[in-house]
Amino acid sequence: NSTLGEKQFTLNLSECDNATVKDASAQFNSWGGSSSTSGGLLVPPANLQGAAENVNLVLANNGNGATDLIKIDQTNNTQKATISADGTGDLFYRVAYTQGQKWNADTSPVTAGTVQAQVAFTVIYN
Repeated sequence: NSTLGEKQFTLNLSECDNATVKDASAQFNSWGGSSSTSGGLLVPPANLQGAAENVNLVLANNGNGATDLIKIDQTNNTQKATISADGTGDLFYRVAYTQGQKWNADTSPVTAGTVQAQVAFTVIYN
């Protein structure tokens, strides 16, 4: 569980019909040239000029009682936001750098550069 360069972010839900929607969650999928490992880490595109090498990103829940890792491109998110009486709810997350799958301190170290990756999210209303 990496905290290197960690950034926290929130998906703010609003204008939900609380008569029919009780809670919501989100599914994250790689997008825009990014991919994922079998373990669910987010892999930035390798073909960007000036890109760092051997760096992946790890996404995790960060609220509503959930702090587990989110596996990109896999249905596994456990966090649910309760929709309040005013039709709002929040989903809390954090993202951090982690070693890439080809990383080796001696033969394939992390190299300096830009780390840019994208995910698309789908909100699931229950």
